[in-house]
Amino acid sequence: MPRTHPEQPVSREDDGALQRVRQALRGHLPARADVLTGVVLQDGATTLEVDLLVVWPGVGLAVIEVAGGHVSCLDGAWWQGSGAGRRRIDPVGRVRSTTRTLLGLLERDGLAAARSATGQLVAVPHVYVPATWDAPEAPRGTLLDRAQLTDGGPAVHAVRRAITNHGGGFPPLDDAAAAALVDWAAGRVPTATAVAADARG
Repeated sequence: MPRTHPEQPVSREDDGALQRVRQALRGHLPARADVLTGVVLQDGATTLEVDLLVVWPGVGLAVIEVAGGHVSCLDGAWWQGSGAGRRRIDPVGRVRSTTRTLLGLLERDGLAAARSATGQLVAVPHVYVPATWDAPEAPRGTLLDRAQLTDGGPAVHAVRRAITNHGGGFPPLDDAAAAALVDWAAGRVPTATAVAADARG
């Protein structure tokens, strides 16, 4: 079982979607991997959050954006919810932005992980995505759906494929780079204690 940071992530209003993805990955990733939840990225005045960051020595890293509830994509537009409560979202744009910011900050801070194979995925844990899915901005191999996440094994295979197939031609993440990245990112993960202290403050 991989290490998780934090051990008990801060709860968020997402109908359990983030927890479902985290648990699926946690059940099937190797023990040498790390899964970080809610990594906060501060780049000047811009603040972004990586929903899930998988650090997998010997493979690479994966940035995962989680979209809960009923998610659909129509004519290139992504929607969450249904009826009058439906709202437009951009999980693909978000995962690209957070990945770009993450790698930029790693490069700025001199971490070798900035030049390691990196995959980007969107997880829709409450939706089934057909095998025939065809969207240029989000190929089927970059989506994790309900079927893959029910067992977890297929989701981990998809994470590996996303890193190796779309890793930008960079080499796998070595052990030293992985350890340095985890130390760097773990300091950017809010804990329940810290959040409670901020609320009281």
